[in-house]
This record gives sequence, C-alpha cells and structure tokens, in this order.
Amino acid sequence: MVTSSLTDVFEPLLMVPPSPLQLFNRDCEQAENWMAAREAFLASDDKGDSLDSVEALIKNHEDFDKAINVQEEKIVVFCRGGNAPAGQHQGELPKQPNRTQSGLPPASRRL
Repeated sequence: MVTSSLTDVFEPLLMVPPSPLQLFNRDCEQAENWMAAREAFLASDDKGDSLDSVEALIKNHEDFDKAINVQEEKIVVFCRGGNAPAGQHQGELPKQPNRTQSGLPPASRRL
C-alpha cells in the first residue's frame, strides 16, 4: 500500500532532532512575535482619566515590567550560547541600569 510506504520513508525524518540553526530561528521568531505583541501597549497614549483607570494602567505597567524581565532572562540564556548556531558570537548582553541607577522613579511613585 502506498500510504504505508510513505510513512516508512518519512517517519524517520520526523524523529530527527532540530538543528541548532532551526532552534535559533525558532527562538528569534518567538522573540519577534513577543515584541510585536507588546508594541500596542507601548504605543498607547492613555494616561488615565480617573483613579481606577490610573490604577489599572499601573497594574498593566507592572505586569509589562515583569514580562520584560522574564524575556530578558531568556535572551541572556540565548546569548550565552543556549541555542546560538555554531560559529556565532556568544557574548552576553550588557547590563542595563535598574530604575534607581537610571534616575527613573519606581512606577508606584510616579503619581
């Protein structure tokens, strides 16, 4: 039967682990999709017109800050060579100053 012979031919190919380049491309695509999904939040000019809306914006900002920290950890692991293709520079991201070092007040003090 034709179906069984096709399965016999392609099944071993499905069991081959992904190459480092495939993993690299997958991780890059995931990072790009994550950033694209956050662009709407960053482009928003909403400053809140009531106490409830300002509190909701602060909560959204705190959630966004947590999500960025998680994403940063993934990128640092990636840059250290977790999934970088062979021969690619595997450096570390430069340290970014935290809010107190950069002169920005914490989100809760901005009101």
